[in-house]
Amino acid sequence: MDNLDEDDLAFFSKPIKKPPLNYAKQLIASSSDSEEESELDTNKQALEHINAQKNITHNENKSAEPLSRQSTILDADEGNQDVSDTTPNACLNEGRHSPKSAISCVTQPVSPVYNTRAAANLRNNSINSEAALSTTSSLLDDDFARRLEEIDRQVQEFEKSSSDMDVQIHTHKREIEEDDDNTSADVPLLKHSKSDHSTLYHSKSEFSTNEPVISVVLQLAVIGQRIPNSNISLPRDWEAPLFFKVKSNQQFRRVRIAYSERKKVDNVVLVFQNQRLWDYGTPKGAGMLKVDTRLVVHAYCHSDFISLKRIKELEVEKLSSVTEDSTAQTCKLITLLLRSSKSEDLRLSIPVDFTVKDLIKRYCTEVKISFHERIRLEFEGEWLDPNDQVQSTELEDEDQVSVVLD
Repeated sequence: MDNLDEDDLAFFSKPIKKPPLNYAKQLIASSSDSEEESELDTNKQALEHINAQKNITHNENKSAEPLSRQSTILDADEGNQDVSDTTPNACLNEGRHSPKSAISCVTQPVSPVYNTRAAANLRNNSINSEAALSTTSSLLDDDFARRLEEIDRQVQEFEKSSSDMDVQIHTHKREIEEDDDNTSADVPLLKHSKSDHSTLYHSKSEFSTNEPVISVVLQLAVIGQRIPNSNISLPRDWEAPLFFKVKSNQQFRRVRIAYSERKKVDNVVLVFQNQRLWDYGTPKGAGMLKVDTRLVVHAYCHSDFISLKRIKELEVEKLSSVTEDSTAQTCKLITLLLRSSKSEDLRLSIPVDFTVKDLIKRYCTEVKISFHERIRLEFEGEWLDPNDQVQSTELEDEDQVSVVLD
C-alpha cells in the first residue's frame, strides 16, 4: 500500500510536459470562462497539498507509529466515512477555503484513498481539457478551411467577371473602330507598303480619335434639266431652283428625296460636274469642298439621264473616230527628198498610194519645169517603174531619191 501511495505521489510530483499552445489554443485558453479557471486553481492547490502531505507521511513512516498505520487502514476499509476526513475532501473538491483553513488541512492526517481520488480527479480534468482543446482546434481548422474555400470562390468569380468585362470592352472597341472606318471610307488613307505597318496604324489612328469632327455647311442650288426631243412630261417649275443647306458629312439621299417630294417626280438623278451623286455619297467625298461652299447641282429624270448618257457616249465615239481618221491619214503620208543635178533639192510629202509617175509630176510642178516621159527616178542604183505605187516600192520616210533629167 505504501508503494502504491508513493507511485501515485511520484506521478503527481513529476512535471507534466505539455506541448506549446498554438494560436488557436491560446485563443481558447484566453476565452475560457470563470468556472474552468476555478477548477485549474483547485487542481493546483490540491497538488501543493499532496506534496506537503507526502513529506509528513514520509516522516511518520520513519517514526514507525503503529497507531497511525492502523488508522490509515481503517479509513480505507470504512470508505472515507470518518468525519475528520470531510474537511480535506471539501478543501480539495471545492477549493474555497482560506489560507488559514489550508494550513489546518495540511496539519491533519490524510488517507491514501484521498490521494488516489485526487490523482484520478486531476487526471480526468487534464484529459477533458485536452479533449476540449483538440475538439475546438478541429472546429477552428474546419472554419478556417471553409473561409479559404470562400475566398477561393470569390477570387474565381472576380476573375470570371473581369474576363467577361474584357471581352465586352474589346467587342465595344471593335464596333467603334468599324464605325470609324465606315465614316472615313471617303477619306483616302496614306500610302503604305506591306512591310510598313506603322504608316497604316498612324493613318487609322488619325480617324479613330475622339476629337469632334467639324462639319462645313454648304449651300446647294438644285436646278432641273431638260434634254431635247424628250418625251417625259415634267412639271412647269421643273427648272426652278431649290436651295438646300447640307453638311459636308451628310448624305445626298436626303437632298434627292426632298427634291423629289417637292417637285413630285420620281427617280430623280443628281449630277455635279458631269458626275452622278449617289445616295450614300457626301459633299466631302464628292470633292465639293475643294471647289466652293455655294454650288450648283443639276437634276435629271432617270430616263432623261440615261438618254443624255447615251448621247454623250455617241459623241465620244464620233470624236474618237475622227481622231482615228486623221491619225490614219497622217500615217499614210510619206516624206521624200528629191535631188537633181540641175536644180535644188526638194522635200515632198505625198500619200503612199501615189504612183511614181504622180511623184514626178508633183516634182515638175514644184520646180516649174515641163513634164515629159524622159524624166526618171533612181533609188539605190535602181530605176523606179512609173506605174508602181510608192507603198509597193522600198521607199520609206525621209529617203533620198535621185531625179534624172534627159
